[in-house]
Amino acid sequence: MATCNQKAPSRAVTALFAVASGTAVANVYFAQPLLATLGGEFGIGAGAVGAVVTATQAGYGLGLFLLVPLGDVLNRRRLVPAQLLLLAAALALLGTATRVPVLFASAAAVGLLAVVTQTLVAAAASLAAPTGRGRVVGQVTSGIVVGILLARTVSGVLADLGGWRSVYLVSAAVTALLALLLRRALPPHQQGQRLRYPDLLRSTITLFAREPLLRARGLLALLIFAAFGTLWSCVALPLADRGLSHTAIGAFGLAGAAGALAAAPAGRLHDRGHGVRTTTAALALLVLSWLPLALLGRSLWALALGAVLLDLAVQAVHVTSQSMIYSHRPDAGSRVIGGYMVFYSVGSATGAAASTALYAAAGWPAVCLLGAGFSVAALAVSRMGLPPGRSPMPEIRTAVPSDLPAVERVVRAAYAPWTEVIGMPPMPLSSDYAALIAAGHVHVLDDLSGLIVLIPEDGRLLVDNVAVDPSHQGEGRGRRLLDHAEARARALGLPALRLITNEKMTVNIARYERRGYRETARETIRGRRAVHMTKTL
Repeated sequence: MATCNQKAPSRAVTALFAVASGTAVANVYFAQPLLATLGGEFGIGAGAVGAVVTATQAGYGLGLFLLVPLGDVLNRRRLVPAQLLLLAAALALLGTATRVPVLFASAAAVGLLAVVTQTLVAAAASLAAPTGRGRVVGQVTSGIVVGILLARTVSGVLADLGGWRSVYLVSAAVTALLALLLRRALPPHQQGQRLRYPDLLRSTITLFAREPLLRARGLLALLIFAAFGTLWSCVALPLADRGLSHTAIGAFGLAGAAGALAAAPAGRLHDRGHGVRTTTAALALLVLSWLPLALLGRSLWALALGAVLLDLAVQAVHVTSQSMIYSHRPDAGSRVIGGYMVFYSVGSATGAAASTALYAAAGWPAVCLLGAGFSVAALAVSRMGLPPGRSPMPEIRTAVPSDLPAVERVVRAAYAPWTEVIGMPPMPLSSDYAALIAAGHVHVLDDLSGLIVLIPEDGRLLVDNVAVDPSHQGEGRGRRLLDHAEARARALGLPALRLITNEKMTVNIARYERRGYRETARETIRGRRAVHMTKTL
């Protein structure tokens, strides 16, 4: 099967990824509790000061499209530290700004370069095995959640202690230090695709134009982060109207930090095949969160409760979506993550601009209605882009010639990520599937989400290849195909099955052993260490 024991990043490296990602993305949110102060110092009105956040989010969106895809073609060990050093320079410029144009330009530059966060998410996903990818993405995302939400607390405390400029100057120093640490921690070599930069950007657009799942999850990201931005970009204004300090306003980020608790569990649920259910449950919680949030005028405890519910919901959907789309196209990990996050940035910017303007015009109740509207819309579109027939399990049939493109796509998506692990392309990538289909050896799930190649031999049935589309791994489809192999062997009167797997795929070896396969030999085949296994029926 197309999974293996690819060594996950160590706990220390995963923790560093999480800290660096959280620190980088925090820079996008530092301004939120400072809006009233920035407006006063630079002479920007309450209805327009949210544009500082909007400028940062716009820069972030631009960076997602222009910079994040570079992770698919450049050595991340050089790319990531370079971005972090440039980010540190932009932060220093922002922290010393004295004019409105410099304020907005440097805020946009901070957003542009803070997308290094998503390069690190794609790097972590690429280093993890499919069966644990959601967990690793969830752990890194936990760091991002903490960074986003504690940004408000840290920003408020530093602003009270040393003024708003100290927020950005301290962050510049920390960012420069992280650049040095990541230069040592990132893998020294990365096999990148050869694409010219214009072709790289064009391919990102093409991916989303052709893949319904990517478009649907992108739209979902736009809506949930519009709801997220509606709360967190605006809540500082009514709290400031109540006379709360920067520290007190920032402290509400601690309530929302509970969202970090949802990230890793959501990733694990995706790994177990429950991504759709997790999304639906989380979106229902997102809609409900606006009920206590609407009570801000009566109780700050209600605001804290609503913030916890909203952040739990948003981060559960976010991690599930990222795991889904990376698994769907692991060969273009940076591009799909970057493209998805463009939707995120558009949503966040929309929520920031709309909520602050609406608060100035109609007050907090209107802002809550706006956030609830975004949330209901997200729930309404949550099942878009999902393939039909996810449940019950699709039937298995013999492949026909018209299935060839889908068969080759599934094999490529399932096996290509493991080239680096094995040291060369896995053997199924070089098989002649047109000939195998013509000979009647390829059996496919009816929705073309998986396949198995079965070749009768003298006294045995060879299981030549099992592949499941990464977006469907963890749903039991591989087990269904192996059950079919046993039924096929019995129908042909063959008393045993045999298969060959790579010795580095120890997860698969253990899985086959649990199904009753026993190792019979090891040898080198075309430069690859092969493990022969047999099961007697």
